Amino acid sequence: MTTGYARDQLDRMEEMFAKRLPRLPAEKDKRRLPIADAVSAAGSPFGVWVRLHVEAGDFLLLFLNPVVLMFLFQGINECAMDAAGGMAKPAS
Repeated sequence: MTTGYARDQLDRMEEMFAKRLPRLPAEKDKRRLPIADAVSAAGSPFGVWVRLHVEAGDFLLLFLNPVVLMFLFQGINECAMDAAGGMAKPAS
């Protein structure tokens, strides 16, 4: 996928995002965070629009740029790999 950014620009963006990310939620934070019960997404040349429907009936509309989107997909992949690693292997 072509983003229109040079590699060094993407690296600088990644560094800036990492410095400005909020802290990870603690267990007590997770108890009060809204839970999404539906999600839809639409691509654009500059990233992806994501619409989350949360339990309370509200919608959150987020724009994920290519760097954030890359981290999201990496995180999803890591979760899937972790889950697959914990599954029993079929007998051969």
